[in-house]
Amino acid sequence: MAVDRARLAKIRADAEASVRALRDRPVPTVTPATLPMLPSLPTLPTLPTLPTITDPRVLTIRADRRRQRQRALTAVLLIVLALLLLRFCECEPEPVEPVAELICPDVPECPTGPARPPKKPTPKKPTPKKPLRGTSLKQDRDLLAVPTSRSPAWLAALRMQVTARSLPLAVCFNGAEKPGALRWTTTVTPSIGAVADSELVPVLKGPALTAAQEQCVLGVLSTSPYRLGAEDDDDVGTRVSLILEF
Repeated sequence: MAVDRARLAKIRADAEASVRALRDRPVPTVTPATLPMLPSLPTLPTLPTLPTITDPRVLTIRADRRRQRQRALTAVLLIVLALLLLRFCECEPEPVEPVAELICPDVPECPTGPARPPKKPTPKKPTPKKPLRGTSLKQDRDLLAVPTSRSPAWLAALRMQVTARSLPLAVCFNGAEKPGALRWTTTVTPSIGAVADSELVPVLKGPALTAAQEQCVLGVLSTSPYRLGAEDDDDVGTRVSLILEF
């Protein structure tokens, strides 16, 4: 696109001529006659003059109040001045009267010089007492025979057979939200393999069983007898405990 330089030069010359004309234009002088007529402002109402107080009682009260303020201000200034003087005052300490020395009378028992306070007696240390020695004859102690309890021979067979019933026991724990452990305590008659007086107690803060679950577990553990291989004359019931995990 071609630029019309002649036109631009003409526009520039016209602008410069307008600026020179405005610059050379005379400034009009402003006089009161040339100012436009402004509307007259409203006149403010005159305030009434305050009455002069001539009552002698009022004048006496005002004078008394003025004197009280002056007295209070004077008292405050005096207190502040006294505090400043006490702060910067350096008072000399009172002289200490000398203590008269004790004069010992002329007696042979009195040592020369001032009397000294008596020494405190030092407490005597208690002498340690010797331990008493017995005069009785030495005697040998009797041996206390403590019977050692051994696990019954059939306990391992009972554990194996309880482990074999894990599948029916797992059915009893269907619906349990958390795993846990139980202590099964029962009385076992080894000759017939029967269990009685069974108890189930949760261990290790495990969840408690419901009544239906507990009945199911006890039924699985005590319905059928166990084959423990004990002798026929072994009819003494033995209390045992086993841990069941689920």
